[in-house]
Amino acid sequence: MSKRRSEKRGARAEATRHPKKSKPVISGSLTVADSLKRVGQFLNEWRSVYVLVPVLLALLTSINTLECGFAHDDVPQILNNEFIQDIAYLPFAFTTSVWSFMSENIRATTDLYYRPMFAVLFTLNYALFSTTAWAWHLVNVLIHAAVSFQVFIVLREVSQRKWVALTAAALFAVHPVHAESVAWISGATDPLMALFFLPAFFCYLRYRQKKLKLLLVLAAAAYFLALLTKETALALPLLVAYFEVVHNRKRSPFKQRAMSTLLMGAIFSVPTLLYFLMRYNVIGSLLISPDRPVYPLGWILMTQPIVIAKYLCLMAAPMAYSFQHYTALVGSIASVSFLAPFALVAAIGLGLFLIKSRELNFAAVWFIATLAPSLAAARTFHPVSMVQERYLYLSSLGFCFAVALGIEWLAARKVRVVRMSVLAPALTVALIVLWSVVTIEQNMTWRDTLSLFRHCVAVNPKAPLARTALSTVYYTAGMKREAEAEARTALDLDPSCIDAYVNLGYFARASGRLDEAIDYVNRAKRAVTDEPEKKAYEASLNHDAGLLYEQKKDFDLAEENLQRAVELRPSAPNFYDLAGFYFDRGRYEEAREGYEEASRHARRFGLIHLKLGQTYDRLGQFENARAEYQMYLELTPYAKDRSEILRRLAHP
Repeated sequence: MSKRRSEKRGARAEATRHPKKSKPVISGSLTVADSLKRVGQFLNEWRSVYVLVPVLLALLTSINTLECGFAHDDVPQILNNEFIQDIAYLPFAFTTSVWSFMSENIRATTDLYYRPMFAVLFTLNYALFSTTAWAWHLVNVLIHAAVSFQVFIVLREVSQRKWVALTAAALFAVHPVHAESVAWISGATDPLMALFFLPAFFCYLRYRQKKLKLLLVLAAAAYFLALLTKETALALPLLVAYFEVVHNRKRSPFKQRAMSTLLMGAIFSVPTLLYFLMRYNVIGSLLISPDRPVYPLGWILMTQPIVIAKYLCLMAAPMAYSFQHYTALVGSIASVSFLAPFALVAAIGLGLFLIKSRELNFAAVWFIATLAPSLAAARTFHPVSMVQERYLYLSSLGFCFAVALGIEWLAARKVRVVRMSVLAPALTVALIVLWSVVTIEQNMTWRDTLSLFRHCVAVNPKAPLARTALSTVYYTAGMKREAEAEARTALDLDPSCIDAYVNLGYFARASGRLDEAIDYVNRAKRAVTDEPEKKAYEASLNHDAGLLYEQKKDFDLAEENLQRAVELRPSAPNFYDLAGFYFDRGRYEEAREGYEEASRHARRFGLIHLKLGQTYDRLGQFENARAEYQMYLELTPYAKDRSEILRRLAHP
């Protein structure tokens, strides 16, 4: 028996050394099996080409975004952003927050978004393309195509099966949930972050095989750039820890895995700590800011199952795209809003446990780990923003990997009636075609701001907050009659809609109808209840009422409302406006206290230091005034009153 086997091996070796020349075959005589075999041989020979399939699919399904213009945040972030319009300001990308260019709007500039690489991208884009919208969109398309290629590279490394990786990457390239991240110029944060995140994870995976220390250095460097693009990159250490402890538990003893995990933790902690130091220096906060309403933790935890369930539905059935996915806070574990999604999530977890697929578990962990930072930040999200499709950009890799694994499993089944080896590829192609069509259609939602918010109303015409958002957009566009009509429609749908009252009050104030504006704000205050979503409005409504009463010269009520706003939310904007009220009344000592308190909450907001300097001037504290003026010039070097402040410093 062994002799016969050795003879066969010798024959195969001889055939390899002296291959037979293939005979020409008449095309008409080829069977289906022969054709499929030849296609397979062709793909195998051109394996360096077929890996570009995800790239081509990403380009084909996203290229129509070049027809879109600037929409939503693109207008302030690009057209009205002085920081990106001069490349000399490039260093400020690392010393300012995303919205700090709005130097006269303290509510905008006290944001939590420290994303230097995003600002660098926009600065370079503006230097190259100015306000040519299609070129900005092209950059987004190219980033998405590059990420789609990286998805293939990473999943091939994880699965060690190129066809599974190729299927998952192709599905990723065309998934409709990415329309928001690709078609919206300002949505580039997630694709750009993925552009660094995936190489970081890939270098880590290669290090595990090659043990080349340079790969770990590259992984840490790419991870640091991902953090500087978007804070959700914090998910990477979670994935590394899972890979070390759980994914490879059968390949090494626990003690070895524990030591390896500690080593990886130490390495990735260096860029993490450096990022947080830079972030704290600029924002003055690590993650949570007192300038935003914070919902009760219990309510947020009870809301998490429905948030996760909505994300899963968006991945599985990505139709009827809308920029808004309103998610009401859940206040009871006995409610259907908690029990139904919790049962769904629990069933999926149980299924994963029973299937016991290491790769499927990795797909699930990737999905939830990359969503975790967004889920953790939900306490500061308005319910209309609790679920956002752009948060799924990187997470969708896990879902697409799971689908690819399912297709592979299906192809391996043996069913008498249906040839699964043919059906599985057919289903893959059908899914890619369907998702491609949907993606191309949904891209056009981002043609401009009006089309975006009109689409929100078209998708859900009975949503009051969709109406109020469109109302704001109409007013900004100068369509005042349509703006008021949408706000009133929101009130018809929900008489307790606070946003509608706020909008109508703003419209009345802008038209000089102060009494009417005050009435609308007071009606909004009466709509506030103890329910967390409504309660979160209380501070801002008292603040708005205070400013209106001040404009009406009713200073007692103005002070009462502004003080109440500070009590409810001791934030920089509320302290700043209360201090401004005192300054205008000549109560400079109280103004000083207010501005100093505001400065403690937002020390890098330039106007606070200008106002503090002016207040110290009035109090005769000239040295303190000089220090504050200098800080103002340091933080706002482009200020229009720069020459005036310099003269003040030169002549105390």
